[in-house]
Amino acid sequence: WNYCSSLERGASYSTTRGASTRPCRSLSAPARHLPTCRGRGSGRGSSSEGLRSFAVPFRGRVVHECFGWRQQRSASMKTVNMFRVLLLWTMAATTLGYNFDTYLYPSNAPTTTSISYGAYTGTVPTELGLFTGLNYLYIADGGQSLYGTFPTQIGHLSRTSSFHCYGASMTGTLPTEIGKMEYVGYNGDYTMLYSNSLTGQLPTEMGQLTALSHYLQWQSNSFTGTLPTQIGQMTQYTNVLYLYSNSIGGSIPTQLGQMTAFTNVLELYYNKLTGQIPTQFCQLTAFTHGFTIYSNSITGTLPTQLGQMSVAKQTFDFHTNSIGGTLPSELANMGSSTMISFLRPYRNSISGTIPTEFGDAHFSNNAYFYSNKMTGSIPTELAKMSVNGYPQYLNFQYNTLCGTIPTEVTSISSAYTWYTSAQAGTGIGTDCPPDPTPLPTSSPLPTTLPTTPVPSLLPTTPVPSQLPTTEPTPLPTTEPTPLPTTEPT
Repeated sequence: WNYCSSLERGASYSTTRGASTRPCRSLSAPARHLPTCRGRGSGRGSSSEGLRSFAVPFRGRVVHECFGWRQQRSASMKTVNMFRVLLLWTMAATTLGYNFDTYLYPSNAPTTTSISYGAYTGTVPTELGLFTGLNYLYIADGGQSLYGTFPTQIGHLSRTSSFHCYGASMTGTLPTEIGKMEYVGYNGDYTMLYSNSLTGQLPTEMGQLTALSHYLQWQSNSFTGTLPTQIGQMTQYTNVLYLYSNSIGGSIPTQLGQMTAFTNVLELYYNKLTGQIPTQFCQLTAFTHGFTIYSNSITGTLPTQLGQMSVAKQTFDFHTNSIGGTLPSELANMGSSTMISFLRPYRNSISGTIPTEFGDAHFSNNAYFYSNKMTGSIPTELAKMSVNGYPQYLNFQYNTLCGTIPTEVTSISSAYTWYTSAQAGTGIGTDCPPDPTPLPTSSPLPTTLPTTPVPSLLPTTPVPSQLPTTEPTPLPTTEPTPLPTTEPT
């Protein structure tokens, strides 16, 4: 008999002495995944009769155990071969793969503290809620075949500190009972549910995860609705909050300013956020880097309070929104203690001129202001940036600037990549319009009132002290002539 095996779907099987091709039928694999076994044929030609196979689950793939024998082999040999394959199937099913529907045994619930890194398939059973002493729950770590929804009984896992189910095919909404998992994040653990197909509103109960201090990674799903204002209750949260690549709308909640321990990485890009950047965010004066809200529909203006974030040092990315207004001169104070390396408000509707205060800015790497509606000339004060560390890319392309690049700027730009030299379609090289003519100041308005007395316009004839006393003429007292009393004819 000939034996062959593979761990990959659709693989081709052969031996060094193979001469014929035999189809390997699987008991459970789809037809498109059926491999072909190549084994040594008999002298009279190979026959596919008597060929058998078994399919064993292995981390989401199918293990095909193929064997065949010549018809003239004895029944005892067939029995030995069958036993060998069944033994392999049992070993693989026990050690390599678990169907989650049948893997959990309620009798083990009181003593089980960890379910981790298994090749789980199927759905998440409601019996998971019986494992109330569970500390670690890793039910998918990418590429597994879990599907369905999270049961509400997940709220019974009040002592679970790590909750991971990423890269699976989970659907539906997150149950509100997730707020009862009060130990999630305890002792530095975290939660990762990214790269599923979860939908619906983020539960407001996420604000109850007060033990969670970092790495809430729920990105790359299909969440809708708004960001819950209860996020402000997570005052202990310090870093890495990933909610990007969803369909979350509404405005960024002002309660974000209550997360005073938050120091870095808030990524909300590729959503449907609207409204202004809340000034309360600027109250996070310890926030250093990673505020990315690009590719949304943010409006309003850039808050002047951004200048208060003196320890900002990397990646404040606002590009591809609908932000208007002018560039606040206070942006020059961002990173004054640490040097900010990436400031990117490009592809918006920012107007006005380049602030001269940018000469004192602390941009160490990229400062991109291109594709806006800025006007005026490039100020010579930008040459002072070399004192603080000149940026490698300072880009004002695709605005409506005028004039030429000042020689003070070009003289120090040889050591850097100065990105204003190719101002395609922006007016660089054309004369700026003259300043408007000032109003004349030769005849100032009088500052004091005249002292000449104003003539009185009232009559000086005295008014009589009393009314006339002449009595009025009485009315006549003659009686009127009576009418005739003669009857008409």
